[in-house]
Amino acid sequence: MIAQCSARTTPGVKICRPQNGSTVSSPVIVSAAALASSGLHITAVRLYVDSIDKYTSNNATLYTSVPLSAGEHHLVVVGYENNGDAFTAAAAVSVK
Repeated sequence: MIAQCSARTTPGVKICRPQNGSTVSSPVIVSAAALASSGLHITAVRLYVDSIDKYTSNNATLYTSVPLSAGEHHLVVVGYENNGDAFTAAAAVSVK
């Protein structure tokens, strides 16, 4: 079952899973959602792991499984609006 990730109540990106500072196993499940500014819409949500593009969803939600090596990793999720603006959220995780 895929857990729902509700978007923020204000424009931006929210990472629902994994939580910042958590210790996780590989593959790492990443779940996020984005909300656009009034009158706009989200065209894509992209996941970067350690500054490397790992996954793109062409809507306002992202759900994927990413194999990662043991150690510390930095996740950034970027939500892109149709006017070119972007919102970001970040989480640091430790993979055991």
